[in-house]
Amino acid sequence: MPEFKWFGHSCFRIRGRDVIILTDPVSADTGYILKPQPANIVSFSQPPTDEQRRLPIEPGFQSLTGPGEYEIRDVQIRGIRAHGRAGSDGGRSARRATIYVFEIEDLIVAHLGEIGSPPSEDEVSEIGSIDVLLVPVGGGPTLDASRAAEVISQLEPTIVIPMLFRTEQGDLQRDPLDRFLKEMGLGEVVMKDSVNLKKADLTETSEVIVLRPVT
Repeated sequence: MPEFKWFGHSCFRIRGRDVIILTDPVSADTGYILKPQPANIVSFSQPPTDEQRRLPIEPGFQSLTGPGEYEIRDVQIRGIRAHGRAGSDGGRSARRATIYVFEIEDLIVAHLGEIGSPPSEDEVSEIGSIDVLLVPVGGGPTLDASRAAEVISQLEPTIVIPMLFRTEQGDLQRDPLDRFLKEMGLGEVVMKDSVNLKKADLTETSEVIVLRPVT
């Protein structure tokens, strides 16, 4: 039963029985501070910066930095090329992003990373059927609330976990979570420190789970 924790921005730790995945290690310029972390797999949706390379992740992990198909510690992984965050002119960035789809134990998890526009039809086809969607919702150079809702409609996940929105700790230039909740027709939600998910517990009804950033 994989456990999900959020360290702010687009950084999640997904802990399975025999594997730890860390997505987009978060650097201090976002307002978040990443404490030393163990990991077996570290994925980067954008090319890693020098600061990210110096973050306190215990040695011995395998890095994923682009598209491809991988199998690491019984986790099937697909990296899918996508449009990156918007440039300063509001257009599509010359930099490309990578969406990762992880098949961990009985769950299929898609981490959209810092995408700047909804996936194309081809990208949606490559992503395929998923259980859990980790999706940007706070706007700025990445998806805002309305575009996030569009992506959720495209991919039809069972569980949606938002990321890349303003909190008291970081990403202060982005939109707050309530804009996304309103777009989804939801009121206030109870934030969780972590969540454990398994396929057998999922229902046909889509659910939004909001995690509190680990400090």
